[in-house]
Amino acid sequence: MLEINKIYCSDCIELMKQIDDNSIGCVITSPPYNVGIDYGDYKDSLEFENYILWLVKTFELCIEKLQEGGHLIIQVANTGRQPYRPISHSLGYHLSKNNKVEFRGEIIWNKNNETAKTAWGSWLSANKPSIRDRHEYLLVFRKLGDRKGISDISKEQFMKYTESIWSVQPDTTRLLKHPATFPIKLVDRILRLYSFVDDLVYDPFMGSGTTAVACKNLKRNYIGSEISEKYCEIARQRLRQGILL
Repeated sequence: MLEINKIYCSDCIELMKQIDDNSIGCVITSPPYNVGIDYGDYKDSLEFENYILWLVKTFELCIEKLQEGGHLIIQVANTGRQPYRPISHSLGYHLSKNNKVEFRGEIIWNKNNETAKTAWGSWLSANKPSIRDRHEYLLVFRKLGDRKGISDISKEQFMKYTESIWSVQPDTTRLLKHPATFPIKLVDRILRLYSFVDDLVYDPFMGSGTTAVACKNLKRNYIGSEISEKYCEIARQRLRQGILL
């Protein structure tokens, strides 16, 4: 088993070969969206079917590492308009066929931000107007079986977080120098609702370290993999300096 509370500069599939099966309490991640973002060490532009198959392979490995009763939370956005690319639908369809997990549903992340996009499709015309997304998705899977632990969620938080729409402001500061960060408040909610205190949490696409920082704040252990040495160092620096953004 790997040393915990550490971020590894590694391909996630290769790293998972070193993680014991049935050892992870919760997997939380936001994978690349396959829209050509420059991550430096990863080509974010696969053929759509190959991209989905790669994600499915990755998350099926994550399922093997989960404990019985552990959760897999995948934060994704649907992309494109010509054609529309329903990543959430495709992942939900493929992973729900895995007989080791149950698909518990999806949470809509309402980002509450005015989009700057101006791709109207057909301006003031019913010909083909475009939908401008102001939301993303959290896909929730649970490995079959049960487990016990200490929860640190309040009654008020539980009532609020079990609603299907979460309104959380996105990270717009760009202080973390990463092109696609997700807000620590979003990870905080996920950890409180879907993990126990002292759980071991894994993020296969750690990026700038948000999942690790949230785990440190909430007394969870973590393992992270990130293929970019640049982002690994940003994440490690956040953890060293206690940057809680």
